[in-house]
Amino acid sequence: MNYLEFHRHIKNQEMLPVYLVTGEEHFLRNIVVSLLKSKIIKSDDALTFDFEQFSFPEIDFNLFKQTYYSPSIFSEKKMVVISAAQIGGSAKKSKGDQEILKKLLAIISKPNPSSCLMIVADKVDARTALYKRIKPGAWCF
Repeated sequence: MNYLEFHRHIKNQEMLPVYLVTGEEHFLRNIVVSLLKSKIIKSDDALTFDFEQFSFPEIDFNLFKQTYYSPSIFSEKKMVVISAAQIGGSAKKSKGDQEILKKLLAIISKPNPSSCLMIVADKVDARTALYKRIKPGAWCF
């Protein structure tokens, strides 16, 4: 999907439970995140309670899981963003990173319908199980 298709997609309020945003254009990635955020988060109160951002691999997975599965308070959905430089590929991953990716894969396999998860990365290795699981059921850039 390209930027224009995404813009039409969210204009029609067709929000999916999982999005994967990749590419080296930081500006376009940030616009995509902002567009979706503006559709879901409509007030400062909602921003405080219904939006969370995590960084991979420094993610505290228990906190992420608790946040992802907690109900939204001021919005129709909760928005959770995971930012990463690279997922899979040549980046060396520790056992802890691999464990987090396995747990994330399990969550993506059965996404929470009351949350919107957006994974934002410079690069994602298309050979990884995470990418193969996200691609059929989510919109990828």
